[in-house]
Amino acid sequence: MRRSRRKRFSAAALIAAVLAAILGSAGLLRGGRTGNGVPIPEVALERGRGQVLRVTDGDTLTLRLKRKDGSESEEKVRLIGINAPEMHLHEKLPPDPFAVEARDALAELCPPGSVVEVEEHGRDKYGRLLCRLFAGGKDVGAVLIERGLARHYFLRNQNEPFEGEYREAERRAEKARLGIWSLHRKSG
Repeated sequence: MRRSRRKRFSAAALIAAVLAAILGSAGLLRGGRTGNGVPIPEVALERGRGQVLRVTDGDTLTLRLKRKDGSESEEKVRLIGINAPEMHLHEKLPPDPFAVEARDALAELCPPGSVVEVEEHGRDKYGRLLCRLFAGGKDVGAVLIERGLARHYFLRNQNEPFEGEYREAERRAEKARLGIWSLHRKSG
């Protein structure tokens, strides 16, 4: 009885090891995990594209990117030109109003495992890659602003060609009192 139990256990361990080797070589055990822990299979990337690994909040996510030298790296990315309500992940504060909705909208637009187009714009003071992302042909930052889940955010010394588009999207969201704009009193 003991001997047959050991054989079954050894066979199960062997099967698990072989399965792990197969999945690992296929890239199914690398590349991050979805929010519920399911492994994200890697995909072949072209330069200018990234695979979404995790969404942190309404304006930050982690991507797997192909570098100019052909190597791949995992990068924390901050969407350029927008500022979403804070989740306060490292503080003992509740999320700001609409922070959860902003995070969920970004995850809907860029679900873990999906591939997005990436337009890089340098790094911020925290070392995060500043990017404009496109999913399904749509500018992700503009969509979040249009839904009232982020504000446009440009530094004085920035002069991005899409700044006017973001300002106009914010004006429409504010006028319609969407998302964060529903919390403000109507002026005028």
